[in-house]
Amino acid sequence: MRFVGQVEVVAFLGQWPAYGDTVRAWVSEIRHGNWRSAAEFTVDFKNVDVSNLPALVFYLAPGGLRIDTLINFRTGIIMLMAIEPIAASRSNQLQPWNTQRDY
Repeated sequence: MRFVGQVEVVAFLGQWPAYGDTVRAWVSEIRHGNWRSAAEFTVDFKNVDVSNLPALVFYLAPGGLRIDTLINFRTGIIMLMAIEPIAASRSNQLQPWNTQRDY
């Protein structure tokens, strides 16, 4: 597959270098894979959410990363949209006590 998002990977690793091995292994696997359907991703990746195509969300353990992507199976392109530690993504979720309301 053709991977689009190398600049974002480098920026992420600049901020979170401890995730280097995990991210590089994921990128390598994505680049060398040839999936033709969402079902094929679920065979190779235990924790991938394919329920909202063309969005694919990878949850990588043991590193604890969430990687949001968009995929086009016809062209064989996967584009990185976001990458972050799962703990960071959970802390950014809106909760009833931290939403601003205009009354």
